[in-house]
Amino acid sequence: MSITRDEAIQQLKNLRAHCDSMCTGEFDSEEIWDKDVDAIDIALDALEEQQIAEWIEDGYGYYRCSACGWEWDDRETVTPYCPHCGAHMEGEE
Repeated sequence: MSITRDEAIQQLKNLRAHCDSMCTGEFDSEEIWDKDVDAIDIALDALEEQQIAEWIEDGYGYYRCSACGWEWDDRETVTPYCPHCGAHMEGEE
């Protein structure tokens, strides 16, 4: 099963709200909930601030990231995300 980026963001926000409601101080594991909330916040920040870029072909069959300039060592290699900066490549699934 797959969800979109926007659906993942919404699901993480829902999960964070649930964690907030569980962190009332009534549980012995409040520290664990706090770490869960911190992890969710980090994931949300990464998803919400993610760069959008594209692979630019150099005429020789090599592609570079338009966001950071990183270039593949292998010809005709592209992925949905830049392995160097993490930018999401437009048009890549």
